[in-house]
Amino acid sequence: MSIECSHCHALHWKAESLTSSTLADIKFGMCCYQGKISLIPLDQPPHDLLKYLTGQDDVSKTFRDQIRTYNYALAMTSVGRNLNYSINQDGRGPYTFVLEGQLNHLAGSLLPAEGVAPVYAQLYIHDSDVALQHRMQNTHNRHLNPMVLSDLHNMLENQHPGVQLYKQAYTLTCDMPPEDQCRIALRFQENTDRRRYQDPLPTVREIAVILPGDRDTPTNCQDIILFRKYDGTHQRIRDSHPFYL
Repeated sequence: MSIECSHCHALHWKAESLTSSTLADIKFGMCCYQGKISLIPLDQPPHDLLKYLTGQDDVSKTFRDQIRTYNYALAMTSVGRNLNYSINQDGRGPYTFVLEGQLNHLAGSLLPAEGVAPVYAQLYIHDSDVALQHRMQNTHNRHLNPMVLSDLHNMLENQHPGVQLYKQAYTLTCDMPPEDQCRIALRFQENTDRRRYQDPLPTVREIAVILPGDRDTPTNCQDIILFRKYDGTHQRIRDSHPFYL
């Protein structure tokens, strides 16, 4: 992929060029339709992530080789899925990811069960050093670089709106007696476009409310209800929710 579109600068293989192309003017139709489609450029990744994505030092190269494991280690939800491994058993060809049934994301509760180590989003309400210690104790993460994990945790803590929601919920409930339970509703405006995975408007910060007890339970199917403590059940999060991922 070494030939650049003269309009949007996307890279292509020569075989992808249109039949109307000439040697002096190679045209492509699958990127910007020869300048007829104009997309807003993507924002640059945060500095801490960009340096690992583009750096040529050994740490950055190792990070890119292990980027999927870093993604798992920093995830805010667990992924529930049934995989079919039969197609990969003979060892021929590239690994193929075969999903059977439905892909689920489990958010868990705001706080872990008593005596259980925090996982996923629960780690983001802890001090970064404590969160790093818990992550490195996971056998799947022991080959990861602690410095990189710490940098990326701090990046998400400072910039990811989902982390701020968890921290806000924890702050509002941290003085509750241990035996008390509450529901935390992550609510969104009724006119939110549910066809898009979008963040709330950056000017709207107050989008989480605390609902103590069993009353005033939200009924809107687009709300995410987060319990303060694990109550033994899980509920499906609709994939049209803006914060589904």
